[in-house]
Amino acid sequence: MKSPACPIVAFVLASALSSVPQQARAQTLDTFFDTNFLHEIHLEIAPEDWQAIHERYLDDTYYRCTFTWKDVTLAGAGIKSRGSQSRSPIKPSIGLDFGKFAPGQRFLGLKSLVLRNLNQDATMMRERLAEQVFQRMGLPYSREAHARLYVNGEYAGVYLVVEPYDAHYLQSRFGEDGGWLYEFNNPDPPFLFDPLTPEREADILSMFEPKTRADAPDAPGLLAMIRFVNESTDEEFAAGIDSYLDVSDFLAHAATEQVLSQWDGLIGVNGMNNFYFYRFQTTGRGVFLVWDQDMAFVDVWSPIWTRVDQNILIRRLLSFPEWNRLYLDMLANANHVISRDDWLAAEIDRIYYQIRDAAYEDSYRLCRGDGGIVLCSLDQFEHDIDSLRDFARYRPVSITQDLAASGYPDAGTLSLPPGSIVDADTGASVLSPGTTAFVEFLLNDPVRVDVFLNNQPMAVTAIQPEGITFQIPVTGITYGPQPLMLLVDGNRTNSVMIGIRPKE
Repeated sequence: MKSPACPIVAFVLASALSSVPQQARAQTLDTFFDTNFLHEIHLEIAPEDWQAIHERYLDDTYYRCTFTWKDVTLAGAGIKSRGSQSRSPIKPSIGLDFGKFAPGQRFLGLKSLVLRNLNQDATMMRERLAEQVFQRMGLPYSREAHARLYVNGEYAGVYLVVEPYDAHYLQSRFGEDGGWLYEFNNPDPPFLFDPLTPEREADILSMFEPKTRADAPDAPGLLAMIRFVNESTDEEFAAGIDSYLDVSDFLAHAATEQVLSQWDGLIGVNGMNNFYFYRFQTTGRGVFLVWDQDMAFVDVWSPIWTRVDQNILIRRLLSFPEWNRLYLDMLANANHVISRDDWLAAEIDRIYYQIRDAAYEDSYRLCRGDGGIVLCSLDQFEHDIDSLRDFARYRPVSITQDLAASGYPDAGTLSLPPGSIVDADTGASVLSPGTTAFVEFLLNDPVRVDVFLNNQPMAVTAIQPEGITFQIPVTGITYGPQPLMLLVDGNRTNSVMIGIRPKE
């Protein structure tokens, strides 16, 4: 079956651009994940195979399909039911492997793609909102966008298209893909960085499931990290933990989820959950990657210290004043992200109006209800959207009160907002080695300003009333999230995270 004809406006635009070289008009991942639009994805699959995906939704069997988005069509793709709690016989959660039946085939560089059925979230937008907060925090995140899915020409509902963590992602964000990528599977009993039992040691690679280098997973490296967290002295821990994992990333990640009241994340009610973990080939350090945030935004008044005493890793980190202060900085930064210019409230309404008609037409809409996952009414959809709006309205008040009760200093004029560091030449938020960066920061005739990136001094090239310009070194810089802070006349600002990526 052919896809519906392109809208007239697309035809007119294509005609207007006819003089532009074809390569310049080629589709990219940036356009695929453009959140300004509700996309359309079309799949063609044998009807009996689509029925089998519904009936045998717990199986991981791949079926052949043809994938179409805009003017890109790929035959020989593989489709299967995917997920754990998200599997459904009504509205399948979908995994696509573009090279399954056409070896080597890629979609805009991607080998695979996730189509979330959003079956535990009546609003259909919590996951996407949370990932955007991580992006604005300068942390690793997956690009996501909503789409209408059509299967054999029939509307199959609203789905969330999710960029997968794989070698392509690692290379584009971290400049390498030769390390060890793991998807974490929540065990029973929950994992809290607690001491390893013989059974836990034997099951380490089922907990941390290898997604790269599966033929040579580094279980000893994971075991050594967990043992170090439990067995090191305070002096050894302070000096050595950063060789095992990126402490700044971990604390920023945990703090962001706390502000978002994510009850099923790094500090979740069921232990650590919903993350990927990547150990760099070059350094051996690990970085946590956020995943599956449909349980965020659940409690306006959830305290910022909820469950932190239960997790041995974060409990040990917060016992050191420097890391405790960094955690508080990250809580304040995430609170700033959601509250500044009412960003979260505005984004909730923007996505709501983008997907509302498609959600109303989705007869397979699902959400969590009495007895588990049930068909979701429009009243429930609207009710939970209103709950999100209440979260945007009141959550910043809750966080501010908790920070004040914790003795967090009011930085006043020395408050450095997240997202205030950009490329001085282009204004882009993505920074790379060699970039001349600009920090938006109002100054009143300072005597001296120093810039520290991951505790390393940067070369300040200009100090102006509206901010500071500094140079990111060409060499010696680690890719990924890095903490940045200023010393203004010897007075410390808060830390913010910025993402360093390879040059494209």
